[in-house]
Amino acid sequence: MTTDEMPVDTDERAGLLRTLLADSRLLLLLDNAATAEQVRPLLQGAQRCRVLVMSRHALRGLLVTHDVRTLTLDLLSLEQSEQLLRMLLGPERWDGNEAAIADLAGLCGHLPPALRLAAAHLATRPRLSPAEFAARLDREGQLAVLDVDDDLHSGIRAAFELSYRSLPTATRRAYRLIGLHPGTGFSTAAVGALIGTGPADAAAELDRLACAHLVHQTSAERWRMHDLLREFAVGKLELDSPQEERDTAGLRIVDWYLRACEKAMDMVDPHRRRPPASTVPPRHRGHRATAPGIGRGRRRLAGDRVRQCRRRRRPLRAPRSARPDGAAGPHAVAALPFQPADGRLDRHAPAGAGGGPGDG
Repeated sequence: MTTDEMPVDTDERAGLLRTLLADSRLLLLLDNAATAEQVRPLLQGAQRCRVLVMSRHALRGLLVTHDVRTLTLDLLSLEQSEQLLRMLLGPERWDGNEAAIADLAGLCGHLPPALRLAAAHLATRPRLSPAEFAARLDREGQLAVLDVDDDLHSGIRAAFELSYRSLPTATRRAYRLIGLHPGTGFSTAAVGALIGTGPADAAAELDRLACAHLVHQTSAERWRMHDLLREFAVGKLELDSPQEERDTAGLRIVDWYLRACEKAMDMVDPHRRRPPASTVPPRHRGHRATAPGIGRGRRRLAGDRVRQCRRRRRPLRAPRSARPDGAAGPHAVAALPFQPADGRLDRHAPAGAGGGPGDG
């Protein structure tokens, strides 16, 4: 059938597909589907066929209108990542480099496209060792190194860009601001503080991000973002969000953590001496920070709390997301000394309107 003979109308095309497939039993592969509406006309013509739909979106509408089964593909395990790299690189690059290739798999986040791109870089640079390439990834950043200069559609950044551009404007903003959060795990209420909304609106934005597989839910109120996706969010934050918005969001999340820490300290030591009310800075909603993320008053208050906690409550430990090398970001100092020994601030500080204290 020539292009001129192809019907223009979608319903007519669906009818033609039904005619062509009427007596056939086939497996139809629909790759990179954008929406449920894009898929439905093709399903109408495939009554006797099996259809496999692959998409970067959840396509929940198909669950309502059709008898479908969903399968969410998870990241590869370390063993699976090593098996893929062994297959792609061949024994001559694998033998003797097992430890370096395991490091490489971790730096790629066990994400199949990233692993394939890493293998492609090594395959086209035979004198570059896996250890040297892993060191470069760690030093320069995975997204920058794993780009493909001569093919704009094959890089990791290009794949993330497609998912990002499909989001509503408000959801894109939420995704960018999540890049400010120290660490890859966060709560719904913490995101509410970052984007300046209540937990209900934050949950709605997180749900949209989860449908696009840009975050994934780990429990009822907890979420995680893949390291590479977080790196992409930080890049988008610097490009698409004005400095004032970044500063204000940074102050909101620091203020949120400080109030959570205050609540937790009240639970641990109800009779502790509190600082005068005038020394506790007011909540910042629209002021620029004097440093990235933390203003002078917030910095002093965090320092006071660190010293107080170390004097009185040694069992309290630092949160898992606060790394000693400072890689968790400037916000981690606010929460550093106050996380209870059970690791969960939400058990000690109830969530409030506008993203109140809880575990971040």
